Amino acid sequence: TKLRGMTRAATITSEMAMEATRLWGTRWKVRTRRMVARTSPFQRNVATTSMANRVRTS
Repeated sequence: TKLRGMTRAATITSEMAMEATRLWGTRWKVRTRRMVARTSPFQRNVATTSMANRVRTS
C-alpha cells in the first residue's frame, strides 16, 4: 500500500510539472511574439544587418 501511495504521489507531481511547463511555454511564446510584434520591421532589419556585418568582419 505504501508503494502504491508513493507511485500515486509521483504521478501527481509529474502531472503538475507537465502542466507548469506547458503554462510556462505558452507564456514565453506569447511574450516573445509580443516583443517581435512590438519591434518594427526596420529595427529587425537593422539588427539582422548588424549581426551579419559583425560575423563578416570577425
